[in-house]
Amino acid sequence: MDGPLEEGKEWEDETKTETLDQCLWPSEQPSAPSAKDLRPLGKITSDMPTELEEPAVSSGTVDFDCGEGTLAKEPKTAEFSLADHLSDRIVPLVKYLDGKMMKSVKPELAGSYVELVRSRTKAKVAVAEEVAERVAILTFECATMTVTLQAQEEQLWAKELECAEL
Repeated sequence: MDGPLEEGKEWEDETKTETLDQCLWPSEQPSAPSAKDLRPLGKITSDMPTELEEPAVSSGTVDFDCGEGTLAKEPKTAEFSLADHLSDRIVPLVKYLDGKMMKSVKPELAGSYVELVRSRTKAKVAVAEEVAERVAILTFECATMTVTLQAQEEQLWAKELECAEL
């Protein structure tokens, strides 16, 4: 048989399977003892069954870490949950911010520094909106005054020209 079917043949003890940078080789161990090998030597007694069922045990083991690939070289690290990360990073930050708040605010008004920053931010946003509104109003008034001033200047020039002609 030639072609792809011939390439797919497997020979005993020469099978290699690769999955995700791990290779699986059958180990070279002697086969498991059969039920006949487990019988005591000597007479067969009447209370012992003549035929024992053979257990369904694999005769080989699989070596998952064969030393090839990146997974065999990488050290195993412990997984951290989100709660571990938060407790390691956030709790000290909140304590630090609360300490800053105690220094900058009267103790009877003390809450959380985060709340203080949040209220200051809201105040800044409100002021920025008021300033933007005021700028728009003043810009409109300036444009209106400029047009009015130009009209008055034109009238003044016209009157000066009339006076100059007299």
